[in-house]
Amino acid sequence: MSVRVKICGLTRRSDVEYAIKSGADALGFIFGYPSSPRNLELAKLRDLLAIIPPFVSTVVVSPTSNTQLQKVAKMKPIFFQLYSEGESNARNKEFTNAIQTVRPLGESNAIVQRSASLSKSSKGILFDMSMTSRYSSKKDGRHLNLKQNLIIAKKIKTAIDPLPLIIGGGLTEDNVAEVIRDVRPYAVDVSSGVERSPGIKDEKKVARFIQTAKSAIGRVK
Repeated sequence: MSVRVKICGLTRRSDVEYAIKSGADALGFIFGYPSSPRNLELAKLRDLLAIIPPFVSTVVVSPTSNTQLQKVAKMKPIFFQLYSEGESNARNKEFTNAIQTVRPLGESNAIVQRSASLSKSSKGILFDMSMTSRYSSKKDGRHLNLKQNLIIAKKIKTAIDPLPLIIGGGLTEDNVAEVIRDVRPYAVDVSSGVERSPGIKDEKKVARFIQTAKSAIGRVK
């Protein structure tokens, strides 16, 4: 079975349509990060969610602290992807369709333990390999050595099994196949790696990333 692909940080109808045409399984929309060039106003988020056809998953990416999440819930996105670092897990339980996110911050065993804890109130765990938020107005944060991150990712996958593991943060068409072959995640998530400028997708990069990701398993010897 090929890996699933989420194209995240979408801001334009044309990019949404091309991602779907190129075979994306899920589309991500940023809401609740005002300083991010990928952040959407409530009305724009509603408009983009409304054009998604059946059988393509919609994911709203937001901090758990966002006070407008209940308004978004009424739009019925299929999933929320929540960032709750440093916050209580209590509010996460309000959303039965949540994908919880962890980053490689701190000691690896602590990251794995946090993943296992969050998995109890989650539809999946997304391991975001970036050291700082991908959704700020600043350049993407530094990353650990990819091999270090993949070691952590495999430990998380074992700890949360059979819950799905999604990997994102720093992925491009040049490294996504290695990640998939090494970890065998349920899905991969890309945002800046398929852009020509923050929030504006590059159609060729989107198409190549999806093709590379979905053919990666087939290239295993």
